[in-house]
Amino acid sequence: MDEGSGATASDVSGLGLDGTLSGPTWTSGRLGNALSFANTSDNVAIDAADVPLPWTASLWVRRQDSSLAWAELMDTMALGSGGILMMEANSTNRVGIALSATADYIFNSTAPIGTWTHLTYAAKSGSPSLYVNGVFVESLGNTVSLPRGSLGSQAATGSWSFVGAIDEVRLYGGLLNPTEILALAALGGSARDTSGARLDGEFSGTFPSGDGSAGGDFVSTFTIRAVPAASGRRHDRCGSVGLEFLLLPAFVWLWRRRRR
Repeated sequence: MDEGSGATASDVSGLGLDGTLSGPTWTSGRLGNALSFANTSDNVAIDAADVPLPWTASLWVRRQDSSLAWAELMDTMALGSGGILMMEANSTNRVGIALSATADYIFNSTAPIGTWTHLTYAAKSGSPSLYVNGVFVESLGNTVSLPRGSLGSQAATGSWSFVGAIDEVRLYGGLLNPTEILALAALGGSARDTSGARLDGEFSGTFPSGDGSAGGDFVSTFTIRAVPAASGRRHDRCGSVGLEFLLLPAFVWLWRRRRR
């Protein structure tokens, strides 16, 4: 989600599930650029079917205060049977999930206003869980599918829009474990510069030289390279400094930074 202009948020998973903007504007993000949602009709149309259990969804959000009773992060195309991910559920201001037109399930967590917060929803049969900034909050006793109809408001009517900014949306057709979730929230999984951007094969340079005093200063050069995937799992890009992040092989969809 780093285009910064235009009416498309590109899917870089290779599945071709690009999002079409209707109302959101580009703004500065947690990493690079993000999308800002300001009213009840702002949304990004994906128009894809829900993903069955198990699944994981993670994203960075910067919530703004809203008078709406509902604020949807992702909505389903399957009215009456699909899942919904909510930032504010049923006038409680708390994070939740829902089974479309059927029931609401609310976590005991409220995202702060004006602060980038990492949310991860991880669901298996009968037990969807919420992690905030990589830390487990709780699990609820119900089952919902992973929605891919729209981002930011209700797919069918364009209502109940989330108000704030969204960045780094990642959807997986499998269950990430707590270590992998913490790595996402900690901006792990890659060597990064001081702004949080991944350092890929286009980077070259040297670290600052030491000043002769204690404190961990050192001199080093390094090269960023791809690491071949291990059997049964897929490695995200990592540097020769040895940082790795393991992804499930059947990931569904990923919006992330484009290579510079």
